Amino acid sequence: MNRLKHIRQRYQWLLMIIGALLTIAFGTALYYGRSYVQQKTMDKAVTSLKAVVRDAFVMVNQIQTAADGYIPLIEHHLDDPDQMFTYSREILQDNPVMKGCSISFEPYYFRQKGKYFSAYSYNRGDSILTEQEGDDGYQYFCMDWYLIPRHLNKKYWIEPYAEYNTDGIIVKEIMTSYCQPLYDSKGEVIGVLSADIPLKQLSNVILSQHPFPQSYCMLLGRGGTYIVHSDSARLLTETILTPTLENNDPELMRLGRAMISGETGHQRLLFEGVQSHVFYMPFGRTGWSLALVCPEFVLMKSYYLFAWLLVLLMVVSIVIMLSPLWIFISRHRRPMTPAAALLLLATLVSCGQVKTAPNSEKNTLQREKLVENRNLLIDLGGQHAPNYFAVVDSLEETGAISSPEAEYWRGDHYYDMQKPRTAALYYKKALSTDYFLKNDLEYYYKAMQGLYTMSQNISNFEDAVTTATKGYEVARNDTTVSGQMWAASFLSSIGNTMLKLGNIEEAARNQNEAREYAERLAQAHPDNSDLQESCFLIASNIINSYLNRREFEKAVPWMNMMEQAMARLSATDFNMKSYENYYAMVLSNKAVVLYNTGHREEGLAAYEQFLATDYAKSYSGIYDQAFFLEVTEQWEKLLSIQLKIDSSEVAEGITPSIDYLIESPSTTFKAFVKTGRKDEALKTAERIINLLDTVKDNQHRRDAEELAVIYETQQKEEQIAQQQTELSQQQFKWFAVLLVLVVIFFIIYTQMRQNAARRLGKMKAAQERIEGELQIARDIQMSMVPREFPVRDGLDMYASMAPAREVGGDLYGYLLQDDHLYFCVGDVSGKGVPASLFMAQATSLFRTLASQGMQPAEICTRMNDTLIGDNNDSGMFVTFFLGLIDLTTGHLSFCNAGHNPPVIGGDADHGHFLDMESNAPIGLWPDFQFVGEEIESIKDHPLFIYTDGLNEAENSQLVQFGDDHLLHILRETHFDNARQVIETLAGSVLQHRGGAEPNDDLTMMCIHVK
Repeated sequence: MNRLKHIRQRYQWLLMIIGALLTIAFGTALYYGRSYVQQKTMDKAVTSLKAVVRDAFVMVNQIQTAADGYIPLIEHHLDDPDQMFTYSREILQDNPVMKGCSISFEPYYFRQKGKYFSAYSYNRGDSILTEQEGDDGYQYFCMDWYLIPRHLNKKYWIEPYAEYNTDGIIVKEIMTSYCQPLYDSKGEVIGVLSADIPLKQLSNVILSQHPFPQSYCMLLGRGGTYIVHSDSARLLTETILTPTLENNDPELMRLGRAMISGETGHQRLLFEGVQSHVFYMPFGRTGWSLALVCPEFVLMKSYYLFAWLLVLLMVVSIVIMLSPLWIFISRHRRPMTPAAALLLLATLVSCGQVKTAPNSEKNTLQREKLVENRNLLIDLGGQHAPNYFAVVDSLEETGAISSPEAEYWRGDHYYDMQKPRTAALYYKKALSTDYFLKNDLEYYYKAMQGLYTMSQNISNFEDAVTTATKGYEVARNDTTVSGQMWAASFLSSIGNTMLKLGNIEEAARNQNEAREYAERLAQAHPDNSDLQESCFLIASNIINSYLNRREFEKAVPWMNMMEQAMARLSATDFNMKSYENYYAMVLSNKAVVLYNTGHREEGLAAYEQFLATDYAKSYSGIYDQAFFLEVTEQWEKLLSIQLKIDSSEVAEGITPSIDYLIESPSTTFKAFVKTGRKDEALKTAERIINLLDTVKDNQHRRDAEELAVIYETQQKEEQIAQQQTELSQQQFKWFAVLLVLVVIFFIIYTQMRQNAARRLGKMKAAQERIEGELQIARDIQMSMVPREFPVRDGLDMYASMAPAREVGGDLYGYLLQDDHLYFCVGDVSGKGVPASLFMAQATSLFRTLASQGMQPAEICTRMNDTLIGDNNDSGMFVTFFLGLIDLTTGHLSFCNAGHNPPVIGGDADHGHFLDMESNAPIGLWPDFQFVGEEIESIKDHPLFIYTDGLNEAENSQLVQFGDDHLLHILRETHFDNARQVIETLAGSVLQHRGGAEPNDDLTMMCIHVK
């Protein structure tokens, strides 16, 4: 008995010691946990603020780049003042975010224009108006937007202002202007370029950012005035220091002065009645300051939850420590319910998960949530919401939508943004697994149709046929009505593409099979309005294809199918307004087909019926009138209709496509010619040429804009790295605590490990997505350099580029104008994403300036002036070799901007390094005047240009390829064939590396004029 009593006493002492140790451990964690959690949340807030600045400044940077790109053109055409009206209008056309643009000059700069000359263009509704601005009542050269950049002699963002109309009434839209001085050939200021933008879009981007619940961002001007704030009543009327006028607040004064001074920092204070943390930093080089305001209770929310858990565990520890006392009391008093048991029971209940809902109810809720998420993305896409991709990422990370479905929605949005290459790549990623085949065939068909359409848009007809064929193979085995209708749609798509490829018989076979599919389904389900409509639309699309090709006889059976579909559609509950429009389309097509198949009277009667419909008076209906009059050669009536279309009398707020903007003037031109109005025809022809030039420029710009994917990738890389750091630190801290409690709290430890594993899996998936997006960026970048080279007698040219990373900073290009060949090779300092963006700017500037017929030295000088401005905050530069060859004489003019010396062949040694003048790299020194050189003729003297990724290529022992090795291989090739020269050198470099990773981008170009 004494022995048992002794054991019980030792057991009680052991419980008291364990309880005391646990209480001390939890108390220590509670004390030090606050500072740790606070530091982590503050680090996250700073990272979030930097991300907001980066996202918001993208739009500001786009405005600066667009305006800066026109400076060389303006300064080059100072001898033609009327050209300034064209430039101000083009800047607005190319940048819809701008509201106005003015190119203004010093008084009497153009003597023939008088004292005032300011070419001002502005948006009014859907139109752009251009006028001469400035008179005695409005002396623009006295305005702050002109005076400040004029006297500071630098680019300047004007403080935002409220715009007034001519009646002195405030327009509820805050504006700002980006202003840049213009210089003459002597370097003296002669005027100012001003681009006006509303702050609404910038405000939407900033206010949409909420890194923490109940947090918000605000933007202050140079004097502390609120420019962007969640309370619109404060905009331009209050400053951050306004509350200090009534109550002395030293902390708020210190915060306001720091932000106005352009400092970066953090301050804890009572802000707008709430204890908050304010993080602030400058907003680029605008002179403004951006701040993130986070309530303290939000920042510390995770700590409060952590503290609650620790307090609960401390209570358990105290109960354990005092349990011997409870045992002693229970032996001398009546029994009572143990507090420890109740507390343990409460803990277990709070940690448990009660699953009462049946599986069927759970699945129903999941399906409803999925439909809700899809509707959300459809609404955001229709509104062109700036946070669309962020919402997709969030839904994917939380598991609300799967990764393949997220890739589909990204591709769908790029589809709406008219970026076909990027959209096609995301559709392919969505279809790379069999997720949709197993879970959602409808979205499989939609993704295949999207990929087919994007392949068509970029003229990749082979891929389009392959995609439509795969979709058809799946759909024809789908026994549902929807699947069979998709099979008919895919067959129709195959037929349309076959027509473009010139395979007429195969196209006809597929289209006839599509017709049989559609008619069979429509007849089997006469009450299904969706089927009848699909049947109608398939026939309509194919009829339009035949009519555009003037193959009227082939359209006859499809015309019959369309009429039968309309008859069935009339018997359903289909929308009457849409039905009337479809009926008008039938009459329009019927009129064209009948008139051109020998039934002219019936065709004219159908046309008169068409004219009596409401649809005929709409935008599309008047276009159909013009088409009928054209194919029936009623030129006078056609001319009247075309002039009505071109004067936008029936625009109805519809934005015509680029193809239509070119096609419509072409029809007008034909009508002018047929009616004998030659002068008007010549003017229309000139308009068509200008439109074609504009379309070409827009295509180049759209290609460059797709590099925005790189920005998103870079941001996600930083976020992943931050999350990985947070995860590793959090695991370490918890491990230190759980080491003490390994036995008692094993269940909690296991749960945390499982959560960490899930987060790590999500991060790995995100990392794989980033790698895929970097590959997309690489494909886009490679598409910006030419893959095909001029094919003409007497010229052998080839080039290649291999980035060291996914994206790089090397570049090459050429521009052939008649008998003059511009060519360039460049190497941007650094590698990766920043170098690729700088490379895109340099490539665009080369194309723009070379197209104006400048000499190489002048092109380098203007590129240097443009790249060294505000857009080069990182101090990047590019070595550049630029040449101009007269292909008839072989005369070479060139300028070497700090680049490696080329190798020139044709001598007794079959090649030597070219001796040249030394110029600085482009983007290194301001106001540098580049010196050009000439060679009388390089006929039969091949030229080989390269970047230092060739001669400085290293193997695993860090031994370089070397200049001597380069010359030796070149001499062995005798420059017999340009492509063979480059492929030989590429193989030699690969062999030299011996499996080592490339240490730099590698670009080579070989030109042989014979």
